[in-house]
Amino acid sequence: MADHRFLGRAVLPAVEALQLLAGEVKREWGLDVSQADTVEFLRFLDLPQTPAADVIVEMEWRGERILTRLCSTTGSRSGAMTRKLEQVRAAFGPDEGAPIPPQDFVVPGSGATLSVRPEDIYREAVPFGPAFRNIIGPAHLTADGASARVHAREIESLPGPSGSPFPLDAAFQLACLWGQRFRGLVGFPVGFARRRIFRLTESGRDYQAWVSAGRPEGDDLLFDLRLLDQDGRVMEAMEGLRMKDISRGRLKPPDWLIGEQAVAHLARLEDRGSAFPVSQAGGTFRGQGEDRKLG
Repeated sequence: MADHRFLGRAVLPAVEALQLLAGEVKREWGLDVSQADTVEFLRFLDLPQTPAADVIVEMEWRGERILTRLCSTTGSRSGAMTRKLEQVRAAFGPDEGAPIPPQDFVVPGSGATLSVRPEDIYREAVPFGPAFRNIIGPAHLTADGASARVHAREIESLPGPSGSPFPLDAAFQLACLWGQRFRGLVGFPVGFARRRIFRLTESGRDYQAWVSAGRPEGDDLLFDLRLLDQDGRVMEAMEGLRMKDISRGRLKPPDWLIGEQAVAHLARLEDRGSAFPVSQAGGTFRGQGEDRKLG
């Protein structure tokens, strides 16, 4: 977990908070947790130097779903007072049975496609440690959305009741990249409207992450995303992922990723043979030994 950091602090990843809450619902009530609704990541939970963090999980029935809250406790220096802080809020329950969404909801437009190597992503744009570097193929960014191959890292004690958390975390990173490229915003997930899990992601496997273009709403960007397996089956879908600049401008995208500077930078690298190509939509995504035809 120490590889997941915000402004130098080790913090609990949003995907792990979801896993923890879903696990408690499953353990306490035996409930199907394949759908999560009205999720809010209210604040980061700092991870202590010791292995265990002091957290509380609260649960209550709301209709046919269970509302959960992940809370932390903090004490005064004297130890005379203790305060409870709500970190994450989420409702869980069985899938409502709506049709599985289409897998091809990201349609390339007429603009340029930037294909950015994972090493470039994790060096500057998303500087997480090795455990959270799970975009393993080039990230393809267009004005209409983004896609990348992602990996479910194998770590002891994972996955939990929602499958491996790493592909979804990598999809969040892909949304962050899109926001940096097209809006100049370094966004972090602060909530989402709905997540539906159709098949559990499995440790050790690769998946394809697709992210829609971000829709501005106030200071936030809203995204939809899909995770697909290698046969093109939808593993899970998320609507209304909310990304926000919670650094209040302290984090900035690298210059080479923003707007036309990105096109020029990647073109220079391509000329030197050190980057994946800048192509036009309707052309070919190339990277790591594979070609993917668009349009």
